[in-house]
Amino acid sequence: MDIKRVGATPWYFTEVYASLDPTKRNELWQELKDFSNTNNKPWLVAGDFNETRFSWERSSSSSETHRRETLFNEWVQDIGLLEIEFSGPAHTWSRGKNIHTYTSARLDRAFCNGDWSLQFANAASKNLLAIGSDHCPVLIAPNGFAPISNVNKPFKFQAAWLTHENFRSFIEEKWDKNAPLIPHLEKIANDLQDWNKKIFHNIFRKKRILLARIGGVQKCLAQQKSRDIIKLEAKLRKELDEVLEQEELLWYQKSRVEWIQDGDRNTTFFHLSTIARRWRNKISAIKEEPESDWIHDKNRVQEVIVKYFQDLFLAEGELEQGSLPTDIFPEFTSRDWNNLLRPFTQ
Repeated sequence: MDIKRVGATPWYFTEVYASLDPTKRNELWQELKDFSNTNNKPWLVAGDFNETRFSWERSSSSSETHRRETLFNEWVQDIGLLEIEFSGPAHTWSRGKNIHTYTSARLDRAFCNGDWSLQFANAASKNLLAIGSDHCPVLIAPNGFAPISNVNKPFKFQAAWLTHENFRSFIEEKWDKNAPLIPHLEKIANDLQDWNKKIFHNIFRKKRILLARIGGVQKCLAQQKSRDIIKLEAKLRKELDEVLEQEELLWYQKSRVEWIQDGDRNTTFFHLSTIARRWRNKISAIKEEPESDWIHDKNRVQEVIVKYFQDLFLAEGELEQGSLPTDIFPEFTSRDWNNLLRPFTQ
């Protein structure tokens, strides 16, 4: 299905209803792979794949299901698909009416390619309750569901700030060695946020402006050569290089990826990593107990989380005295103790 909307980039949607026969499913995987190789639009593919990716997605597994899961994951990786994170029931299909006959699995899901995830970075899916079918309906929201509630985001230091020529002087000017540490750090954080808005500005906005200006310069040069315009293009290109480095550093920091190829300015990889991590870490609902209902209310979610950690750190019983072994550890010499007590040096 070709999805078109006025003013938006068109994209493909493929609805899947895979066969119970593994051989026919393999034929479908190949058809979808061929489609992926011959089309370069954003693509969403979702439905009943009649297959699982991991052992926890089945109530019971075997060597055969493990083998099929491996092949299914290889197919997902070969095409370069990202799975859209979901909320709701972990298994989307079930059958059987007693403990001996009941079985369940997660057979329904949604995948997308990199272009689609970039276009719909806030996408999410929700497994609804199975009422009139043995499958859960899957609700997909390209622009995401309404959040539990926006909370104040913690201060985050941007490594890209270090590339600005005035950053060091700004910190030296604002830093007060005699001020109480914690309140002073909070003030510095607020000052940095203001500095970011007024001086450092938005990296992506700067990039768009520079690209537009370079485009205008090159259009002028195509009509008539000018020494001043050539110098201006060189100046703008240098500024763009700096902004691209800042952009790459920003996405690298957000993506938390531990490796990078020198000179690679393709930020799409880091952008996709960030989106995948955001989908993976996003919490839209929680359960207090495995068998309890999903909790969506923000205040209730906070109460459950606080209670969990309060219970987690409660002392259980009395500490057994004399349980640690003695006379088996080497003793510190006087020199060792003196080294521990030395004042800090620069």
